[in-house]
Amino acid sequence: MIELPPWLKIGELVAKLDFSGWFSGRSKSDNRRFVTGGSYIERMEIHTHTPTSTAGEDAFTKGLYALGLDKNQLDAYGEFLNGFYKEVENKHKRQITRNALTMLRGAVFAVGTSSQNNPEWKEHCASSLREIFHEWDGKDEIKSDIASIYNHNNSKGGLTIDENRTLAAFWLLYRYFSAVDHHEASGAMHSLQEFKKDDSVKIENCMAENIFLDTAKDFFAHLSRIMEISRQRSQL
Repeated sequence: MIELPPWLKIGELVAKLDFSGWFSGRSKSDNRRFVTGGSYIERMEIHTHTPTSTAGEDAFTKGLYALGLDKNQLDAYGEFLNGFYKEVENKHKRQITRNALTMLRGAVFAVGTSSQNNPEWKEHCASSLREIFHEWDGKDEIKSDIASIYNHNNSKGGLTIDENRTLAAFWLLYRYFSAVDHHEASGAMHSLQEFKKDDSVKIENCMAENIFLDTAKDFFAHLSRIMEISRQRSQL
């Protein structure tokens, strides 16, 4: 009987991961939480925690370590995004059937399989990350939804210059992962050049492991900023 390599079992293994307890044990401190869209969101800042890596750990844990994340951070991202989906559905009657936390777990797991002879780990990770925002057709549409949904008593108006810049930069990261998912090296290069404001980024480098991981970290860092924007806009 032929034994399949671990990376071919990603979907099965992710489905079996035990994520119980992710929603327990949170701090009760008011300055570490906010409520938006009827969902409890614990504020998590990327790179404030440095996880440790140990021998024999599973691919999911390895992925968290490689991305500088921990389970609580990933939980917070997923909960925020699923709450955002629900608000879009309620306000704009656009049903989003995706589960952001499941896709985030899949992206992290894919990164963890990089050492398990999975030649497509970057494409698998990119596919999960891009799918989270596949509902939106361009940066202007997601900017409009953020501005309208996170707008306390309609008192906030449009996005500020800084908020616009954050979302525009985030959309370039989305475009990068879309290009990687579709094996479009030129698209990945142009997105990185625009994001980094650096025309020296070469097509042969845009899929390098270190550049891919750094870009994934940028994705989560900008997602943290979007969470902060939504929190601020939901307050008086």
